[in-house]
Amino acid sequence: MKMIMKIIKRPIAFVVILLVLGGCETEEQRDLFRAQQCINQSSSSNVENCRSYLSGHASKEAYVLQCSIDFLKQGVTASRMATAIEKRDSSTTNKNSLLGMMGMISFSDQQDLISAERNCSLCGYSSYTMLIKMAKISTTLVVDQGVPVTVDNKPDQKKMEEVVAAVVASPTSEIKETVGAAAQTIQTSYCTAENATSKVCTTIAESISAGDSNEEIGQKLLALFNK
Repeated sequence: MKMIMKIIKRPIAFVVILLVLGGCETEEQRDLFRAQQCINQSSSSNVENCRSYLSGHASKEAYVLQCSIDFLKQGVTASRMATAIEKRDSSTTNKNSLLGMMGMISFSDQQDLISAERNCSLCGYSSYTMLIKMAKISTTLVVDQGVPVTVDNKPDQKKMEEVVAAVVASPTSEIKETVGAAAQTIQTSYCTAENATSKVCTTIAESISAGDSNEEIGQKLLALFNK
């Protein structure tokens, strides 16, 4: 779980943008700095206002901040992730420990999820791609089971176990396809070098070994989440 916390902290603590102040400062650098300041001073209820500073900018740094806005808007912070870990660690369950993390990064709004997928992918950092794809999997599962998700009420480890168990009992082709496609993206973009031995990657690698199609991979990954 240390790897997950490290990745969460980077976008949610908001990547510090080092600006070279002085005569060579550009308009984009000024806007990124203002966006950074705005984000640092905002909460989930008003962080969307910070996006105006990023309008028209398409650098990786701009998309990192866009991605940060998307997650903060959903109430995903390092402190909340720490709470999710504490709740998971105090549980007597033997189920997959990734589920508590996935519940915390579930999105309450599908349009916000679409926005985050685009921004987090375009920032060019594989860790952000992994994070948003895991969020897509968890959001797909909770939506299928009609579990309400709000900024202040995210499904915990126990609830996610119930969700996964229910989905595994009768998964639709669409769910298996979505989960499998997300797993494939994580595998190719994130699960390389030192990341290959992380909990996320070993779980996904095992699911991918189960078949070639997204549906086959998705079905296996759901089964692994339910173990």
